[in-house]
Order: sequence, then C-alpha cells, then structure tokens
Amino acid sequence: MICSDEVKRRCYPRVAGWTSGHAESSTMHAIYSNRCPVCECPADNLGDHPLAGYEHRKRDPVRYHKLWNTKDTTTFQSDGVKPIANFTWSLPDMPWDIARADLLHIVFLGIIEYLMEWVQAFLMEHNRLCVFEDIWALIAPYPQVFIPRRPYRHLSQVTGKEMRSILRCILAVFTATLCRKSDLQRPSGGQEVEFKKAITYVRYLPDFGRIARYASHTESTINYMRDYLRRFHETKGVFLHFQAGKATKAKAKAVQRELNVQRESRQSVSDNLSAKLLAQLHDEDQLERQYLINETLEAESDFNFPKIHLLSHYADQISHYGRLPQYFTESCETSHKLFKNAYCRSNCVDAIPQNIQGYMWEHSFAMRELNMEAWADLEPAIMRRLQDVIHRKRRLPLFSKVAGDTIYMHLQGKWSEVTKIEHVVEEFHIPFLTKYIREFLLKNVCCDTRDPESDANNLINNCMVEAFSSVEILVPEQDTGEQNAYVLHHLKCTGKRVWKGQNGRQDVEWVPLGLNNIIRGVLAEAHSFGSRLPGQVNVIFTILGYNGQWYKLAHVSILQVIGRPTPGGPEGIVCMQKRDNGNGDYVVWVRSLEGAAHLIPVEPEHR
Repeated sequence: MICSDEVKRRCYPRVAGWTSGHAESSTMHAIYSNRCPVCECPADNLGDHPLAGYEHRKRDPVRYHKLWNTKDTTTFQSDGVKPIANFTWSLPDMPWDIARADLLHIVFLGIIEYLMEWVQAFLMEHNRLCVFEDIWALIAPYPQVFIPRRPYRHLSQVTGKEMRSILRCILAVFTATLCRKSDLQRPSGGQEVEFKKAITYVRYLPDFGRIARYASHTESTINYMRDYLRRFHETKGVFLHFQAGKATKAKAKAVQRELNVQRESRQSVSDNLSAKLLAQLHDEDQLERQYLINETLEAESDFNFPKIHLLSHYADQISHYGRLPQYFTESCETSHKLFKNAYCRSNCVDAIPQNIQGYMWEHSFAMRELNMEAWADLEPAIMRRLQDVIHRKRRLPLFSKVAGDTIYMHLQGKWSEVTKIEHVVEEFHIPFLTKYIREFLLKNVCCDTRDPESDANNLINNCMVEAFSSVEILVPEQDTGEQNAYVLHHLKCTGKRVWKGQNGRQDVEWVPLGLNNIIRGVLAEAHSFGSRLPGQVNVIFTILGYNGQWYKLAHVSILQVIGRPTPGGPEGIVCMQKRDNGNGDYVVWVRSLEGAAHLIPVEPEHR
C-alpha cells in the first residue's frame, strides 16, 4: 500500500469501528433499510419489547460469506440481507457488532423528532397545542440550553444541539400544558386518564436519552436505561393511533362519515329532550366517536421501525465498549459547518473558487493575528498599541480548573445612578430592602460587635452602595467526561430596564439555605433538594463596610413547594410558586449562589 509519504509498505488493515447513522450502516452491511444492522430481528417485531431472543441472534458476517458462496438467497431474504457481495464479510477478525450506537441520528434527530410529532398531534387532538406553544415561548434562558424561539411546528430544520435542549425541557413543558387549568376547559375523566398515560410515556424516553449521554456508567445506570426503555414500551400505546398510514387514515375517515350519518338520524328523535340531557348525550356521543376512530387507527398501526428497535442495543454496547458519546457522529457533522457557511456566503453559482479564496483570506488574517499576539506578549508597549487591533477570542462556556484553584464570581453591569440603599429600593421596587439588609448584617457581619443593632443601623445609613445587573458563576459541569470542568452561568437582574425588547429579567438560581441562616420552615421544604431551594434574584448589590471591605450581596425571593417536596406522580416533577407577602425574601451572600435553576411556568400569573 502506498502511504501518505509516498512510501510503499506492506499493511494489514483491521476495521474496528466507525461512526455512522442507520442509513450508512444499512448500506455498508448490505441490509434492507427496515432491518436492524446489529441483530436478525424480523421487520414485524422491531417495535416489540422484550425481543423474544432476537437481540441475542447477532449478525454473523462469516455465515453470510458462506451463504454467498452457496447462493442461498432465501436465507438472505429472511434475514433482511441484500443478495450482493459485501466487503465486511471477507475482512479478517471482523467484529459481529461493529455497528455502533449513534445518539445524534437515532435519538436526537430520530426518536425525539418522532416524539415531538406525536406530542403535537396529541395536544392538537385535545385542543392544547396553542398552550404548549405559549409555555414554550416563556422558557427562561439557561446555560447550554438552546431552545428555538419559534413554535416547533414552524421549524423547517432542527440541529442536534437544539434537540438535546428539547430533550431536557419537553417533559416539563408537556406536563405544564396538561396541568394548566386557569384559562382552559376542565378536562373530563377520560381525558385525565389519557393525560397521565401520555405524561408517563413522554417521561421515560427523555430519561433514557439523558442517561445514554453519561460520560461514565455503572451497573445501576445501565439497569436504569433498561428499565426506562421497558416502561417506555409499556406506555407507548397512548400514541399508537398517530402512527397510522394513509390507508388506515382513509378507513378512519370512512368510519367518521358513517358515525356522522348515525348522529344526524338520532337528532330528530332527541328534539324533545331537556338541555341537560342533550349535553350529556352529546358528550357520550363524542367519546364514543373518538373511541371508534382511535380503535380503527390502532388496528393497523405499529412502532415497527429500526430506530426505536436500536435503543434496545444501547445498554449492551455500553457494557462491552464503554460510553456512547465516543461514537457520537456530531463531531463528524460539525466539520461540515465550515463548508456550509462558506457556501451560504457565496453566490451559489461558482461557489468552489469563492470558498477557496475566502478560506485563504481567513487563514491569512488568522496568521497575522497570531503574529501580533506574539509580538504583544514580548513587548508591553506593543500590547497597548495593538489592543484594539488584536482579535478578541470569544469566551468558551466550558472551563477547566485544577483542584484547589480559587473560583471567583464576577459582577457586571454596574448601575451608575445607584449610590445609596434608597436608590436600590426605588429602582428595583423592593420596599422592605432595608429590613432584610439589617437582618443579614445582624446575623453575618455585626454579630460579634459590642452593639450589633447600632452598628448595623450606622452601616445602613452611611454606607456606599453599588448595584449590578449580572453575576458570572462557575458551576461544575456533569455532562462532560473531564474532571474539574465548569460551565459559566450568567445570572441577570435588570430591574425596570428592558431586556431584549421585553420586560425586565430576574433569573432564578439555587440558594443553599443552611449557609444563609434561613428559617427552619423553609429548610424543611428543601430537604429533598440537598438543603437548597430555587430563588428569584431581585437585585445584586455591594455595600462598603468597615475597613474598606465590600460585601457582595443579593436579595432573593425563595420559592414555595406546592404539595410534596419529593418528585412524585407520573411526571416525577415538583411544582413551586411565589410566596405571599414577602415571606420568602432574604438577603444572602452572592458567593453562596449555586448557579441557575431551570423552571417551566405552568399558570400565566406565575411567570
């Protein structure tokens, strides 16, 4: 073989694995697109779980090579293999399960896309799709969560990064849509049963996808994946009629026309009935119609498609080969972004020479910027002259810190018009802020002085105050395989100022209650959350204390848990609301905040 250095060498290539989606795996293994590339499961059983032993009947390339030599096309047809010669059958030491799990095309751009289509069809059937889109638009910003602002049904294309964010939010948004009662008609008993089944179904698939992305696994996490997949298959029947084909939908329309004729024939008999009895008969008729139509749709519908079947092999592949993100095809797809962006900037006629010229320009400018940065590092005088010329690299959201390094919180967006506590009260509409500051000073600053009350009052009346609109907090990142990795959270509090053309923004963050001497009643609610609760940031400010020391403080409103403080119900979610009369308002140290909390609004008045 002629190598890249033009030297001829004797090589013994061995194929160990590659990253590919289901379409590429089907082509490389010469199997039909409606079959599994890992096992010999029949096409009519792809949606079943458990697989009745088919998951153990792995595809054997040596066997297929022998069948090809004997021209046994019948066995090829029954196993879903195309009767053509395939290069993988003759490779030495070819692993039988070389097809690896692909999270991007199978989960994020596959099953989750199906899930979104089923969810929208379910909500449209129950007249709640507009509510779903309203709640979707109210999702608060969160680090590394990229939610499209437009309704999902209006999107022509969704990236893998956006689908990962949807995976984190879909259960909460769907549950909030079905639980809203203030501005919607009260659901019937049959609808409430369907709602619980749908919430259970939507819960287990995102849970499976999130655990599949873990950077490391144990036997417990692998068993969790198997359990979530089993429960997903047990509850998938609630969306079965949305899988109907064109012929099945035509039969359902015929049934609907027949029911319309029967209803018109009964109207002449029911003219003499009371209004209450007519309404009862109408509701019963609607339920019967919906039941018959769904029964017709479900009779010939199924979930027999390869992507839903491939999920059953994920746990085994983790046990054999380790974490799934190492076979993530997004790293390959990301390399196409450079060429796609270059093509969009061209005139789309003679794009190739324009792309080459544009790449040469970008490369030349990048080299010159590196030279200027090197000169600036050698000579400080050059740094002052070139500080406006050198390209400022964008700050990455992920940081690595060595164990033992000090982690700082940076305050940003100083308010020039705020110099006293009275200015903070007026600008941020917190009438009892002085009271909360006094309570904080007595417990944390002036507690060891001779006259704590007098010292606290003197500090409040004579101190210098600065207010800020945001604070940067480094929070440990759990989704990456790196140790000591942190992600940057920007917590914002704009007061009366407009944020991106909308109302002011007050982010919600996690507040550790024990570190801030908060009352025991609130601590009891936070027992299930590790002695912390979400709290809305109302203002971020600093006070100049004794000996020229600045105290970095924040005024927060601790949210109240509704019902049980532990996740329960089919959705496994805890509901919260704002407290009345400022009962949960406190002043805390900024350094005690533990990053942003992601909450989904349920009722319009609780935004």
